Amino acid sequence: MTKEEARKDIERIAETFKTIGPGTEADRTTQLFLQMFDVLRRRLDQPRVLKILYIDSPGAAEVLPMGMREIVRRLAAGEITAAQADQELIQLKLLYEELIREMALRPAKPIALIGSQGRIVGFPIKGA
Repeated sequence: MTKEEARKDIERIAETFKTIGPGTEADRTTQLFLQMFDVLRRRLDQPRVLKILYIDSPGAAEVLPMGMREIVRRLAAGEITAAQADQELIQLKLLYEELIREMALRPAKPIALIGSQGRIVGFPIKGA
């Protein structure tokens, strides 16, 4: 994975969600991006649900990094176990964290997510 691929993955999230809070938009988006890994890891025991949410749904699939999508696809297809998927997600997140540091981004927790019409559509996951 290259910095450019990581940047594209993060930019996809930035195009989908706008955030408010401390730090720059890029820093807040980076934090949201990293939280996605933890959210997915908590759902690994539900491969059918993950398939519906992240593979069958074109909108959700576009937000996920390519590597994360591939892990979900393989888990849903029964090619890997939840434990294997968890280990792969941990490794992938570590790689992204390294690239994020190299890109000089500093993840900052957003206060709220803003929809395309300028309304608050959600809040970050507590404890993530």
